[in-house]
Formats: sequence, C-alpha cells, structure tokens
Amino acid sequence: MSQYTSAKLITPPREEESIYPYRRVWRSLTIELGVLFALTVLIYGAVGIAGFGVPRPLSGGLNIALALTPAALWGIFSLWAERRVPEGRRHLLGIAVISALTANAIAIPVLDWLQPAQWLTFTGVFDRILGYAFTVGIIQIGLQYLVVRFITWPDAYRIREDAIAFTTASAVGYITVLNLYAVWVDAPNADVVALRVFTNTSLALLAAVVLAYGLAELRFQPKLYYTLPLTLLIAAVLIGVGITFRTNFSSGGFVLGVGGTRPLFGLGFSAGLVFAGMLSMLFLFNVSERQSREAREGRGE
Repeated sequence: MSQYTSAKLITPPREEESIYPYRRVWRSLTIELGVLFALTVLIYGAVGIAGFGVPRPLSGGLNIALALTPAALWGIFSLWAERRVPEGRRHLLGIAVISALTANAIAIPVLDWLQPAQWLTFTGVFDRILGYAFTVGIIQIGLQYLVVRFITWPDAYRIREDAIAFTTASAVGYITVLNLYAVWVDAPNADVVALRVFTNTSLALLAAVVLAYGLAELRFQPKLYYTLPLTLLIAAVLIGVGITFRTNFSSGGFVLGVGGTRPLFGLGFSAGLVFAGMLSMLFLFNVSERQSREAREGRGE
C-alpha cells in the first residue's frame, strides 16, 4: 500500500463545506453601485470634461440607455444571480414591475401636481429637506412599502437579507421610471443624465435598505413595533437630504473660482452619503442578526 493511500485511510474525511443557499445581497449591491459609479465617472469625464460630443441622432438613445442602466445591472447581478443559488428568492421581478407601474400611474402625476421644486426653491435648507421628505420621499417610500408588503408579507421572509432583496427590487423599478421620465422631459446632455441617474439610483437604494431594516425587524422582532414607522420616516428624510444637496451643488456659478465643478461635488456627496449610509445599515443588520442568534442559543433552539 502506498504512503499516500495509508495517509488517506488514517486521516478522517473532511466535512464538505456547507453551501450558502441564498444570494448574498450586500455583495450584489456593492457591485451594482460600483459599476454604476465607474460608468458615471467615465461618461462625465468623456463628455463633461474632455468635451467629447455625442452626435444628436445618438444622444436620445444614449440617454435612454443610461436611464436603463441601473435596471440592467440589477437584472444581471441580482435577478439572474437568484437563479444560480439553491434557494433563490421569488417575486423580485413582479415587485420591480409593479413598482414601476405605480411610479408611472401615481408618483409622477402627483409630483407633477405638487411641483415641490417650484415652492421650495427659495426656502432654507432645513425647510427644503422637510419639504422634499414629505412630498417626494413619502410618496416614493410609501408606494414601495405598500408594493413589497402586499406581495411578500409575511411568508417570503426567511432571513433579514430577504427584506433588502425585496425593497431594492422595488427601488430599481420605481427609480427607472423616474429616470426615463426625466430624460424624456428635459433631454439633457449625456454627462448630466449619467450624474442624475447615479444620484437618483444610489439615493433610492439607500432609502430602500433603510426601509428593509424596518420590515426585517417587524418580521423577526415584532415586539419592536416602532421600528418600521421610524425607518419609513428616516428613509423619506434621507431622500429629502439627497435632493436638497444635489440641487444646491447643481445650481449655477463657480466654486473656488473654477467653473463647472459643482456637479462633481454633487457626485462626491451622493457617493459619500450612500457609502456611509450602507455601512451604517450593514452594521445595524449584523447587530440585529447577532442578537437574534444569541437569543435563539439562549433558548436552546
């Protein structure tokens, strides 16, 4: 008997590594936002800084493609990835489609009627944050909450990350319609579209993760009944903060004597906000999961 065979017989067999049955939502979110940010920088650098001109016959198609980019990234790294795991999540495409329909049928007409930008332009920063929070923010988060709650509650929730998968699917469907609407109405240059798509999408995804935390706590810690309304409020205020400062950075003039730098400040603010916000939510999700695990172990489950 060879030395290798003897060693193989003496050594106890290893237990096969357990396969994680669900898509890792945080990884998908990181990839999608990273690719979208890189594409935004590329487009802005080529068109806004280097002055690369997009031929007029192609500009409309490019703008639409940019508006659809978040949905395409979500389809590749989230929706399609669900099919490659043992226990993929259901209802994601339906949530995205219904959220898009509600954005088109309810959100856009209501916001066109309210016209918050018209009466918030000359108010103070704090008033603008609250104004956008209780118009754009409440409508956006409220509709997404209703869609997700109606389709998934409560049987579709197995782990806390399920809530993130559902709410981000809703956010992608909702914000895609708003991005397409903005492109259709304004027809801006490709660099402006790229910046707007990133700021809108990153803010919507951050607010969706905040909403997901409230849904997860309601599902797995129902005694903390106040968490969901609190997260709804925080998500709406985050949208108000994002819109207010994006508008400030995008409006006119020179910054430190250098013309045209405000959009880059807006991009940096949006990226910083979503980075800090996502890290904070990851921490909260991990704390909640650890507390639940310790409670189960204490009960001997």
